[in-house]
Amino acid sequence: MVKNIIPTLIWYYYICPREVWLMAHEINPEQDNPLVEIGRTFHEH
Repeated sequence: MVKNIIPTLIWYYYICPREVWLMAHEINPEQDNPLVEIGRTFHEH
């Protein structure tokens, strides 16, 4: 888990709180995974 809150995380929080949660838990999804693409599609609509 992120021990220091850096300005970048605060900025990301305003854009996408889910991304900050993933970063805080050191979860980096595989960008070419089809499930990640489906999740992006749901998030955008």
